[in-house]
Amino acid sequence: MHTPPGTASFYFKVTDKSAKVPTDLVNDGFGINQIVYMLAKIYRPEIKTILIEEPEIHLHPTVIRTLVRTIISIAKEEEKQFIIVTHSELFVSSLLTAIVENLISPQEIKLYLTEKKGKETILKEQKANEKGQVEGVLENFISAELEDLKSLLKIKE
Repeated sequence: MHTPPGTASFYFKVTDKSAKVPTDLVNDGFGINQIVYMLAKIYRPEIKTILIEEPEIHLHPTVIRTLVRTIISIAKEEEKQFIIVTHSELFVSSLLTAIVENLISPQEIKLYLTEKKGKETILKEQKANEKGQVEGVLENFISAELEDLKSLLKIKE
């Protein structure tokens, strides 16, 4: 962090590990800036419940996976509760993989699928098991990805 003399402004500098070149954080892209802002809010000690809408937007897939693991770690270490809305199958599959890897138990998470019925929004709980599998209709959530994977892997039903 750098504060120019005679000002109350500050800005962050980051260093590219491979090139060892310092740059202003603002030039690193919206996704990274979004993560820094989000983590600054999450780490406020007085905040115990965090609501985040689509935290994966503008993030590289490997960063999404790391973000899921970071959220799990913060939830456990800081005793915080997260309520997250996502449309990202990668975010959800990263969470389910964390269950398989014993980073979090199925009892520690709640998954809900929302459906519109007329003017009403219905929340349907989706239970995950120790194998990272979800009972219920979550398959509809990732059906396009499953179809693509079947084609790529040449799996016939």
